[in-house]
Amino acid sequence: MLESGPPREVAVAAARHVVEWSRRNTAQARVLLAGSAAFGESEWTPQARDELRRLNEEMFAAMAEVARGTGTCGELGYGRFSLAVVDLPIAVVRRNLTRGDEIPEHEVAVVVEAVRDLLADGQGR
Repeated sequence: MLESGPPREVAVAAARHVVEWSRRNTAQARVLLAGSAAFGESEWTPQARDELRRLNEEMFAAMAEVARGTGTCGELGYGRFSLAVVDLPIAVVRRNLTRGDEIPEHEVAVVVEAVRDLLADGQGR
């Protein structure tokens, strides 16, 4: 569940959390990077697939709510929000873990700054 607060800061906190959590949990982060298809999702029980779908729907609904709160609108605005909050932190995690490296602490600050820049004034265009 996303924390409450000013939507832009909630978005920054969510992106920060991805990198911080991945730094502490590298083995689990590698599993998440692989995705459910790598673990035979098509072979899962209908209940397990439904649960994954439900959790993903909840996450996307929460993201959309935060995006609206930041003033993000339209395809360009939501694309920018999604890039900042989802794609950027995952790219930083992937870049380090696929090389077999630990995620350096400074990457947290890199992501926070980049997300703030992407969601700065004018992001709702």
